[in-house]
Amino acid sequence: CTHVSTAWFKGSAENLGDWQLAVNVINHAAEVCAREGITVAYHNHDQEFAVRFGGRPVWEWLFEGEGRNPELAQVFPLSRFSSRVLQEFDANWCAVAGEDPVAWFRRSAARNPTIHVTVEDPRCDWPELVRIAKGAGTRWLVVKPTRDPKTLDLIRKDHAYLKGLIET
Repeated sequence: CTHVSTAWFKGSAENLGDWQLAVNVINHAAEVCAREGITVAYHNHDQEFAVRFGGRPVWEWLFEGEGRNPELAQVFPLSRFSSRVLQEFDANWCAVAGEDPVAWFRRSAARNPTIHVTVEDPRCDWPELVRIAKGAGTRWLVVKPTRDPKTLDLIRKDHAYLKGLIET
């Protein structure tokens, strides 16, 4: 295994200190794993887009540090994910929070070796998302059915749909 992903922990999504703890732990894990040739990615859910500090979504705070957005340094004086922490973007959860998955993915597509895909969600422009992912070097589209995760027929259908998008 050369890649691992992690997600939210049992803290309070509305507590900036809890987010900082998550950032510190995941940054440390990414540093340790890098020494062994393993990459670490952070997988989002809806709270990274729904919860806001200073009017900005947590996702922006986690990944867009002082270098990309100096304005954030004034709102969040704490550290962000290091460049070693990649993203495992879940487009469905971004849409659940009322955000545009394509717009958010486009901002840092190259940082996503994998993305989670829920083809049944009509709020996502899957052809555009896959087009951007292909251009950015994303290696895996992880199919995640939400209606019934035990339904192999649904997984096969999603696989065929995505394969068609990839091959065009």
